[in-house]
Amino acid sequence: MQPSAKVTQNQWAEGSGHGGQSQATIFGDRHVMTTLSPFCHPRSPMLGGYPLRYFFLMAVLICFASLRISPLMVINDSYTRDAMITQPTTNGRTQDNNPEIAIPLQTQLFNTSNIPKFMMEYFEWHAEQLQKVEKGELLWIPPSGAHNNSTSETPKQLRYLIMRCIDGDRCGGTSDRLKAFPLFLLLAKQSNRILLIRWGQHRPFPISEFLMPGPLWNWTVPRPVLRLLGESEEQDNGPGNVTTSNIAKLERSHHMHQEISGSVNRRVYYDGTKFHQLRQSIMDPDIWVVEGNDYSGGVRRFHDIVKQEISQHPQNSGWKLEDSDYANFYHDLFHASFQPSNAVEALLRSYIDINTQNVLAPTVESLPVRLKLNNYMVAHYRAKYPGEPYRETWNTSILEQTARHAVECAMHRSPSLGTVYFASDTALATQIVYSEFTLHRQQRNEQRDTSNYVWSYLNLEDQGKGKDGEASQRGDDNATIPFAVDPPHLNFAKLQEPSGFYGIFVDLFLMSYSTCVVYGAGGFGRFGSLVSFNPRCGMPFTKQNGVLQECQPYRNVKM
Repeated sequence: MQPSAKVTQNQWAEGSGHGGQSQATIFGDRHVMTTLSPFCHPRSPMLGGYPLRYFFLMAVLICFASLRISPLMVINDSYTRDAMITQPTTNGRTQDNNPEIAIPLQTQLFNTSNIPKFMMEYFEWHAEQLQKVEKGELLWIPPSGAHNNSTSETPKQLRYLIMRCIDGDRCGGTSDRLKAFPLFLLLAKQSNRILLIRWGQHRPFPISEFLMPGPLWNWTVPRPVLRLLGESEEQDNGPGNVTTSNIAKLERSHHMHQEISGSVNRRVYYDGTKFHQLRQSIMDPDIWVVEGNDYSGGVRRFHDIVKQEISQHPQNSGWKLEDSDYANFYHDLFHASFQPSNAVEALLRSYIDINTQNVLAPTVESLPVRLKLNNYMVAHYRAKYPGEPYRETWNTSILEQTARHAVECAMHRSPSLGTVYFASDTALATQIVYSEFTLHRQQRNEQRDTSNYVWSYLNLEDQGKGKDGEASQRGDDNATIPFAVDPPHLNFAKLQEPSGFYGIFVDLFLMSYSTCVVYGAGGFGRFGSLVSFNPRCGMPFTKQNGVLQECQPYRNVKM
């Protein structure tokens, strides 16, 4: 894990908070920026009358004391830096009687040595291209398709690949939208395309309401690119709402939406049903932007393409066989690519204690949910997934049996950890678990051992009540998740405020902070297992059609 420090905008603008000099260096396989105090400069003035070695020793000591390391490791373009430095950094210290618990800093969550080398190379290239966009070196393609004489760029440069979900697109839930992003990184690397991620205003809200770029690369769509697409940030121009732009006219077909003008620079949309069409379009240098997604998650396709690259270019050390398996790098790549938005982060502070040196030990007891980074299990039960016995019958006995089994599976999978966090798409399932594993223990007057405990969002009940007496989960004054209703589905629910969806991303990050995830039907729990610290430990606690499955201990769980 890499250390980090708080960086202010002024330090980036001026090179140092102390008026020193910025220097690039290598730290932990990353490019980082360090700011050196002026006392560290080899030509610092010396006072006469004293031995030179004393002043040299003093300068060395002051140099170490004033060293600053920036968390914006390989991000060089100011567009990305501006987005990153607006995110507040928490240091986990307590002040007076109002303790603030920091969620995991990104550098505690990933190791760049676990991320495939070709991706790290791509991130550096990606940042360089964003610099070109920022400087206005963007290819503005005239409708005729002729080369733009105002720039030396050719139509084969500054091409884009956008993981898109806007009005009219097939999007799916959280897992459907995000899981395949390593595959898209691979395709972007192969085709020299700038990879971006975009959710429209009504699907259900822009992605920035829930997720922000991580430290290694910026996937947000720059405003100049939106203008080039002929779209504003306020109004989506999806395949169901096609307009004429300064680029081309689009026509709707069953699988692909493509320009029909005479221009050699085209824009296409892929709806996720025929991967070979997507790959052909991405590799076509005459297509300037490809938009869409792959809803398979990309696991098998990613594996096959990496193996193909290795066989075709065996001399290229950037491609390794172990990089073909999502489980070997997904946790690290996820946290290098995504971090919670401010609002989601505020809610996470009620759940997670990330201090590994017990500095926060006194304040941990004040947390309503006491989870420690990489030291708990998660059981995720999607009871209302199509085909699940509970959804087909609405039999609460089935719901109770499966919810209890999910928790017991997590306990059996890693007996030494003890602590389990339970999440579900059904409020009644969570209430059952809360009653079974929390209330009954309290009624029996058993000692509340927080190292061996089952938690859920219902443990936040002591934090206060919402209006009409409904218990609420609060991270700040503007972020509230009601306890009394089932969590919404990202693709189907129509809510007026983004706060109604925050719980989805709280659960996603809690799974990513966990040691291991056991899951039922649906893609969200499987995705949560993939982003956890130990994806190979994860397993389904049910078979097809909801049949309960025995869970054996996993021998390699970190204790």
